[in-house]
Amino acid sequence: MQIRFIKGLVLLLCILLPNIGNTGVMDIAEDDYCMGNRDAKIIIVEYFSLTCPHCAEIHSGKDAIFEKLKEKYIDKGIVLYVSRQFPTNLPSLKAAMLTYCKADKYFDFVKALLTSQSIWAFFSDYEKRMLNVAKLAGINEDDLLTCLKNEELERKIIDAMYKTNNELQIDRTPMMFINGQVVDNIFDFKEIELRIKQCIMDSKLEDVQ
Repeated sequence: MQIRFIKGLVLLLCILLPNIGNTGVMDIAEDDYCMGNRDAKIIIVEYFSLTCPHCAEIHSGKDAIFEKLKEKYIDKGIVLYVSRQFPTNLPSLKAAMLTYCKADKYFDFVKALLTSQSIWAFFSDYEKRMLNVAKLAGINEDDLLTCLKNEELERKIIDAMYKTNNELQIDRTPMMFINGQVVDNIFDFKEIELRIKQCIMDSKLEDVQ
């Protein structure tokens, strides 16, 4: 998905922001949203946007790429999955803010927004429609309205986008990295699985040495 919205922000931030830290973006932070075994030797980091149709495709439905990945590798403790949002427009930025405000329901809310993307993401009244999705997900509307006004959180998300783009040159969503290496075709589960199996073999060889 094209990220025209972000290009202007990143250009501005490159001028205005100081160095925001030396920690590499592939390092796992305490405030990262993770699923699976934090001690796993295989780490998958996905950058996605809540208004990206291809991202919805990856995550929606029982046969979706993510559901296969979760069943075969995340739930079994083989892989640690790290969810990182990379908003591509204003609606996806606001949606990201909402999911971060409800940390205990983050993954459920992300799934709900991606699954229902067609009924909220592409409308001028997207905020109202997002809130309706939130209600269905059992999330308090007053908390979410407060969240949408959280300028500190908004700046934190934009800062993270700047750092990510500066180090990884994110030019599309979704993008997936397995142990720091980008997956060329995220829509091909066989390629993802091949990468994972290779990482498993590599880790076994390291244990032997």
